[in-house]
Amino acid sequence: MSGHTHNGFEIQLIESESTLAAACRELAGHDWVAVDTEFERTCTYYPELCLTQIAAGHKVFLVDPLKLKAMTPLEDLLFDPRVTKVFHAARQDLEIFHNLYGKVPVPVFDTQIAGQLLGLPAQSSYAGMVKNLLGIDLEKAHTRTDWKRRPLSPGQLRYAAEDVYYLARIYESVRQRLSEAGMLAWLADDFAALADPTLYAVDPYVCWKKLRPAKRLPPDEIPLLRELAAWREIAARMENLPRNWVLSDAVMLSLLKLRPRTPEALSAVPGLNARFVAKHGQTLLSAMNKPAPAIVVEPEWVEQRSVLNPAQRQLVDRMDELVKRKEKLYNLAENIIVTRKGLETLVRTGTHAQLLHGWRQHLAGRELLGLLNESQAVAATDSLSNC
Repeated sequence: MSGHTHNGFEIQLIESESTLAAACRELAGHDWVAVDTEFERTCTYYPELCLTQIAAGHKVFLVDPLKLKAMTPLEDLLFDPRVTKVFHAARQDLEIFHNLYGKVPVPVFDTQIAGQLLGLPAQSSYAGMVKNLLGIDLEKAHTRTDWKRRPLSPGQLRYAAEDVYYLARIYESVRQRLSEAGMLAWLADDFAALADPTLYAVDPYVCWKKLRPAKRLPPDEIPLLRELAAWREIAARMENLPRNWVLSDAVMLSLLKLRPRTPEALSAVPGLNARFVAKHGQTLLSAMNKPAPAIVVEPEWVEQRSVLNPAQRQLVDRMDELVKRKEKLYNLAENIIVTRKGLETLVRTGTHAQLLHGWRQHLAGRELLGLLNESQAVAATDSLSNC
């Protein structure tokens, strides 16, 4: 296990099973560790893990999975319930571990989510938080580097080490400030939600909802769109290719419009070539032509076109005033709790996913739902009075 010191902390590159075991025994003695990953996903559906960085105290361990036959000690550490795993923008890192192990590490702490309660933007970058909280400008030279190439250069190793060492320092700062403010416990539901396996093992038949044009389509076109999106998702996974390499969104919308029923008609669709039709034509046509069950679309997902009535607009105004007061009181970024459009969705549908759990529920969600229930009760009373 090679090691050297950089900016006051020790970097150790791990390329053998024995040194990995020793490092993980040491790390397991800590209450928490900071974790980051480097991966490649340019040409694949699944991200390929190229490096795992772990920091505790003033040590950083860089675990090279491309040099290791087995990483059982690392797996044991990641899933040790006694050790909190600290990430920044955890979703991509957790997806990698879910792909490897069929589950995600717990418990976790996500500094990007926690930073929202300190007045930082919802999508704060790691470099931005390091600058904001620690006053340090991180090197950007290796942001787009090739992490599969070996050997890793000294610059790559320093970059990877800093990615996780300063994450540990951010965690210490964020945790202390939130604890002193009495807001640390508000994050428990947000972090627990990161362990939901449906975030990482997505049902192919809900992938259509991620397509931006879907919200503008008439309801009778949604069943076929669902079949097309599911077919693409399954094919991309089987071939381990990016979705748009299998079938682009533009071609999918053309298929939705043209609705080919034969290989010849499929070949005439712009963007599809003979090679694609020979390889995928039969299964794609089968997916398109099979009877599709009706879809019940959640009201909060559908793009709302109805105009709010005067009472609803007045309610949105009251809710917006409450949200702005909360943001000012807690020195939060504007619209971090919920946008006005989100409030309109709440008034139209009676629900809003972000406001029903986590820190937003603690801070404003319950009060906003209280205003909604009060307004609905008044409307119901008025309706009875007019009968």
